[in-house]
Amino acid sequence: MYSPSPHATPVNRAGSTIWSVLKLLLLLSVASVVLGQTADFFVSPDGNDSATGTLAAPFATVDRARLAVRNLKQNNPGRNTPIVVMLRGGTYYLTTPLSFSTADSGTPQAGIVYQNFPGETPVISGGQPVTGLQQTSFGTWTASIPASFQNFEQLFVNGQRRYRPRTTKSSYLYNTGPVYVASATPACPLLVAGKGYECFDRFQFKGGDIAASYANINDVEIDDFEKWTMSKMRLQSVDTANNVAILTGSTSQDENHGFIAGHRYLIENVKEALSQSGEWYLDRGTTPWTLTYIAMPGEDLSTAAVEAPQLPQIVIANNLSYVSFRGLTFSHDNWVVPAAGHASTQDEPKVTAAVSFTNSSYITFNGCIFAHTGGWAVEFEGAGAFSNTPVNEIINSEFYDLGTGGPRIGNLAQQSDTDANVAQYSLLQNNTISGGGRILPAGVGIFLGNSHNNTVTHNDIFDFYHSGIEVCFPTPANCPLPHDNLVSFNHVWQIGQGVTSDMGGIYVATYTTSGNKILNNKIHDVTHDFQDADGYGGEGIYLDNNTSNVLVQNNLVYRTSQSTYFNNMGANNMFSNNILALGRLGMVQRGGDIQDLSSFSFTNNIVYFTVSPVQRPGDWRCMNNAGAPVACPLRFYFDSNLYWNPNRSTPVFTNTASMNPPNLSLAQWQSVGEDTDSRVLDPLFVNPSYPADNFALQAGSPAPQIAFTQFDANQAGRTTKLLSPPILPPAFPLQLLDPVKDFGQARSTSAAVSNASAASYSSVAFAPESIVSAFGSDLATGSGSAQSLPLPNNILGTQISVQDSTATVRPAPLFYVSAGQVNYQVPAGTSTGTATVTVTSGDGTVSTGTVNIATVAPGLFSANANGQGVAAALGVRASSDGTQTPVDVFQCSSTAGCTTAPIDLGADTDQVVLVLFGTGIRGRSALSTVSCRIGNADAPVAYAGPQPQFAGLDQVNVTIPHSLTGAGEVPVILTVDGQVSNTVTVRIK
Repeated sequence: MYSPSPHATPVNRAGSTIWSVLKLLLLLSVASVVLGQTADFFVSPDGNDSATGTLAAPFATVDRARLAVRNLKQNNPGRNTPIVVMLRGGTYYLTTPLSFSTADSGTPQAGIVYQNFPGETPVISGGQPVTGLQQTSFGTWTASIPASFQNFEQLFVNGQRRYRPRTTKSSYLYNTGPVYVASATPACPLLVAGKGYECFDRFQFKGGDIAASYANINDVEIDDFEKWTMSKMRLQSVDTANNVAILTGSTSQDENHGFIAGHRYLIENVKEALSQSGEWYLDRGTTPWTLTYIAMPGEDLSTAAVEAPQLPQIVIANNLSYVSFRGLTFSHDNWVVPAAGHASTQDEPKVTAAVSFTNSSYITFNGCIFAHTGGWAVEFEGAGAFSNTPVNEIINSEFYDLGTGGPRIGNLAQQSDTDANVAQYSLLQNNTISGGGRILPAGVGIFLGNSHNNTVTHNDIFDFYHSGIEVCFPTPANCPLPHDNLVSFNHVWQIGQGVTSDMGGIYVATYTTSGNKILNNKIHDVTHDFQDADGYGGEGIYLDNNTSNVLVQNNLVYRTSQSTYFNNMGANNMFSNNILALGRLGMVQRGGDIQDLSSFSFTNNIVYFTVSPVQRPGDWRCMNNAGAPVACPLRFYFDSNLYWNPNRSTPVFTNTASMNPPNLSLAQWQSVGEDTDSRVLDPLFVNPSYPADNFALQAGSPAPQIAFTQFDANQAGRTTKLLSPPILPPAFPLQLLDPVKDFGQARSTSAAVSNASAASYSSVAFAPESIVSAFGSDLATGSGSAQSLPLPNNILGTQISVQDSTATVRPAPLFYVSAGQVNYQVPAGTSTGTATVTVTSGDGTVSTGTVNIATVAPGLFSANANGQGVAAALGVRASSDGTQTPVDVFQCSSTAGCTTAPIDLGADTDQVVLVLFGTGIRGRSALSTVSCRIGNADAPVAYAGPQPQFAGLDQVNVTIPHSLTGAGEVPVILTVDGQVSNTVTVRIK
């Protein structure tokens, strides 16, 4: 019997249907036409560099416009108005980086402006399109790569990053330790007592985890997860007899790097592992090179935009001044792993930036997008002319899908660095920076290196695998000058995600410099690799390695996997008027002191703890460096704090150096001079439970008793949300904590939400993996759709969790969100029985409802997206001569909507297969338990199960009996394991 393979024509509600929403988005993407724009020069991808650069005759390249600006300046030396270059929409594929120098500078009176034509989106790309893709088998496409192409390790299809094949798709491998040799070599220099010299260019693996037969073995990469870094090394050979993998070069050579026994690793870019949709492989062993790509559901590579990065940097500027970039997008720098591998170090200082400025000043990026990068997004190094005000600005811009990190201001110190010639006085304000570390997870949202007087304020930073913001580097020689930096009003969340160790939402390593401030930030959901035996260090605010003289005030920090505040040595830090909540292993952590000085004062704070002690066990000794006892407040000073555990447990404290749990009562703690004016009282937060996370104080709060000054934590983050980045799939397997159970919380109360099958509109029951629509109010802060598979669990901040009858809580994959409706997929594995569905919007609004989960709950989609009327179905005619032709099942018009189209069953020797689309069907016990009734006839069922190209969508293939010829419009009903679907219709001619 003929049974067409499943293929995608999904119909689902999202406002009306997922299909119609996608069409609406396409319509909305049409650029508006704005007439009469004024600029000195215009550029268009369809232009000509021999043209005059007018609106009617634009240049073709930005570089040609740059030269025209030079000529205009030379011919008009007295000009006192800005020189404007407008770029029309489209992609500008560069063959060399855009290079700017002093001669391209403007003046205070006549700055140079490169900006988008209003309503249009120009993309300046360091990549090149890949053309000539041919389908070689179902879903698999190949192309020959021109000899002029450079090697590339990133690929983008229709603006989405695609990943190379790994031998494990959703889990890690674990090494069994480093290799030791008897004599030192350049690659094996570290003597380990009792073992020999540790090697950093090889490691031991479990038998069977790595093969010696990989194609193009030097292109196979080992992602080595160390502690706070991940080195990306190339494989040279494999000794399967001794289970030793040998690399083309060494990692960093110390106890924190290399192949630490039991640590995670991945094997990437393995030709033999190419098997899943969205994976690609560049075979450099063929001539010419061959690109193979397995298409995602619905992708047609004959029409798709496929781009491969080619240039290591996109923009390079030296000694440039008074130039602004507005409304431009920068994408596709080609960072590749060196032949000897990439030995990662903290903050990835050796990795280039896509857009790089050296000794430049009065440079502004306003409303720009930095996306699809390999290295850092943008950097400023060195100082040009400067004054005591911001001289370089990155404002109102969007960063996402970053191979390493976002903006980098300064880098590690050079011998020639002075206070006058390092990067300084930069302003980073009102930006969203997300989706970082997609290639090198040690990248961070914002890095301030050996630089000073910078302001980082009102930014949204999320979805990184290491820190959100890092200020300098933990060795004084590398960062001697980071003073007077202000980090304020930033919203930092979804940090770490269990990929690396030893990070913070905001991390500072500024040593004995002064003037650094961390004020009014909101930091939450910071998670280290807690599932690893030696994973550690998911901190909220982290002052590392002797950092001193820092003011930390008016911050809200909650849900961290280790501590909410970690003061690792240092002196004279002031931590006051903050709210700390829900540190999983401790609220406050201390790493000792230096020079017999007080490490920090901790005053006027509210500490809300549940599963952990106030003090994480560590170095809480009340001694001087000679080991003699001293008064505790001379080492760390606590006072006028408010402590509360909602489970009514009283706080206990410690003043020992060991990792023993705290054992001092509050009275004993006060007797050593600590917290003498502190209180143990409920602060009366509005609703601190997840997912409301509302830590504002109610009227009558006792906080004024400790002189706590209330601040509005919602002021953190962007003040004007001009751009919104897409939600990206993870680049690495994550280790995530449950925000309720793992932090000892009760779930917050909420408003009601109703649920209905996205196909049938029925609310009777829902099956695991089926598509459901949730209806309510304030479910999302805007409208947005999933951009790719796998489906995200968060769109515009909206999330859904499903707690089943066994009390297991699972995040639900999301298709679409809006204020009134969210389309989601019931999580796989949800147990039958009553389940609670919780919708949390981006602003913290919580809505809940209950649903009945059943093994099957068949629903059929209708073309009008209301669960009734004509089926959303396809027809396929299989003729006796073997030809197959499509048959229309419905027809749609703007006036009548969708109505049935007559299905001609044809000759008796023909078969017409009706392909129905539904949801809640795949859990059937057997194909024999699925039946279909069309009119008064039973239709044989050839297939009933998942439609493989669309999440949650099921497909049923039935043969329409010839006995129905002339039946007219008839009902179609599906029965699965005794459960009956909604009724849809078809018309038989």
